[in-house]
Amino acid sequence: KAPITRRKVAALVLALVGCGLVSGLVGGEVTASPRGLLLGVASGFCYATYTIFSHYTLRHYDSLTMTYWTFVFAGLGSLVFWDTAAITAVMTDGRGIAGALGLAVIATALPYLFYTKGLEGVESGKASIIANVEPVVGALVGVFVFGEALSLWVILGIVCVLSGVLLLAKE
Repeated sequence: KAPITRRKVAALVLALVGCGLVSGLVGGEVTASPRGLLLGVASGFCYATYTIFSHYTLRHYDSLTMTYWTFVFAGLGSLVFWDTAAITAVMTDGRGIAGALGLAVIATALPYLFYTKGLEGVESGKASIIANVEPVVGALVGVFVFGEALSLWVILGIVCVLSGVLLLAKE
């Protein structure tokens, strides 16, 4: 079991503050509904339990097996949100099918597979903090691909997140 150090706590604080700044929590136009907050907390809880249980389960199973079963149960759980009319409308177009496949493989399956594989060699706490680089990548894609404005708050958030990751790298 890895000890909690000041460096890890500082990295966590930097990553959390940075994610808040990158997401527009400060200086942005962020609004939150109770339902949105509830889903966000549920998402964080599920992510944390996945990280914790995966770390211990990887001692007995391959990362591909872990990812497979995660997707089986997540797929079954997502059936609650199934909207036949909306899905049918999107899947009648070739672009909709390509987009769905892209989301399924590139934006969902591969990141989970890489993250789970990474848990084999990195402790859970460090992996979770390092994974906070995701909003940074999202912000940079927004700027360079979609032409979004890069505000001072977003730049500060990117610096905070990357500083937290660098703190962990020094350890």
